[in-house]
Amino acid sequence: MRVLICDDEENIRNLLGKYLILDNFDVEKAENGVEAQRLLRESDFDAVVVDLKMPGMDGIQLMHWMRDEGYKIPIIMVSAHGEVSDAVKALKLGAYDYIEKPFNPADIASMLDKIIGNVFFI
Repeated sequence: MRVLICDDEENIRNLLGKYLILDNFDVEKAENGVEAQRLLRESDFDAVVVDLKMPGMDGIQLMHWMRDEGYKIPIIMVSAHGEVSDAVKALKLGAYDYIEKPFNPADIASMLDKIIGNVFFI
């Protein structure tokens, strides 16, 4: 199961990435939306974990781009700056879930296990 983690916080990318690797996920990491776009064009992913607030292209803009480009990949949106309106936007765009930081990596892994392979697309 191949997962893309897109977060501008290096410690979040590394912590979640290490946890998911130990849980037998194949992980790629992007520090911003533009890098995530490049990785999505170059490789296939089963799911994306994306931060809401990032410099340049934020998580909502990345989700819009993915939808416009026809990507049908489950997305989990995470944010330290959680507001109800942001969660609503992400869910309306097709995010599987919206999780506030700090989060438990085990919860993300469990959610990824649940959604990968199911018919849930943006």
